[in-house]
Amino acid sequence: MAMMKFMNYLLLGLVVFTALLVWSRNWKRKQAYYEKIRSNPDNLKWVGENLTGTEIKDIKAVSDRFGLPMLQAKQLIDFYQQNKK
Repeated sequence: MAMMKFMNYLLLGLVVFTALLVWSRNWKRKQAYYEKIRSNPDNLKWVGENLTGTEIKDIKAVSDRFGLPMLQAKQLIDFYQQNKK
């Protein structure tokens, strides 16, 4: 009985570890894609030309254009606004 309990905990630990590993790799891949978009001057030019001044519309437009999550779209807009000065 103790061996079965140990095996259940071990399997549960492996499932949690695997889930965290997959999540981490997906997050790193999204960050790499964001960095690739951010480093391209044409993309920043597009962001500058298509900002409307309405934050929600701008975030949605950038998100749709580049396929980014809303948080990273907001970060891209903020990055553009910081660097245009």
